[in-house]
Amino acid sequence: MKKWIFSSLFVFYFVQVTFAQFQGQTVYNRVPIGQLLAGGLPFTVEPNEKIEGTPFLYDFFSDCYLQLKDKKFYSGVKVRFNLVTNKLHFQNEKGQEIVAEDGNVLKFHFSVPINDKEAESYTFGCGYPESPGTTAFTYFQEYNSGAAGFLRLVNKFVAERKTIATVDPVKAYEEKDTYYVYNSVTGKLIKWRKGKDFILDMLSDKATEVNKYIADNKLACKNPEDIIQIIQHYNTITK
Repeated sequence: MKKWIFSSLFVFYFVQVTFAQFQGQTVYNRVPIGQLLAGGLPFTVEPNEKIEGTPFLYDFFSDCYLQLKDKKFYSGVKVRFNLVTNKLHFQNEKGQEIVAEDGNVLKFHFSVPINDKEAESYTFGCGYPESPGTTAFTYFQEYNSGAAGFLRLVNKFVAERKTIATVDPVKAYEEKDTYYVYNSVTGKLIKWRKGKDFILDMLSDKATEVNKYIADNKLACKNPEDIIQIIQHYNTITK
């Protein structure tokens, strides 16, 4: 499976863009656990030595910023994200692992250290229009903040593969990424397709300005980095 490699400078850029949703907001230092617990179900990890890997984005819990359904922003909760179920798990005050009920958490943002000097940051949000295979409660990774956005739907599933060293197939969690473009002005959420025609259609209300920006910056519109840059420009001219 092909992986997109972003430059470290660009990673820093879109991390700042997505985290900007939380900046300038009143952030409460204590999550109202009662809100998260409402309807949430306990989760117990069942060790399965027959499946390699993890169903989570990261196995460990990370400190997180949350926007709850009351639209307020909070810190002070540890979470991990289940990519098989597309569910957010958190630790309550007793250290128990709870699966957040659909709709309780609108957005969440956390960072994971890569080394002593760098960290990889993620912002996920739900509330997008339904599309084949997604609902209003599906979390997408967000690469833009504003009227439009480039989104990543990341899923894990159990796959079997045969190896020379084993008689039985080996089971392992594998990851599948699907990218989308969303425009809140038109209400469209569509799987991303490479090429200028697609992105101009998705940003049709500013097609002339976007087309000029693409030409001026010699963008091929064939990789996520170009699309994120184009959408961010669109957001600056769309109020």
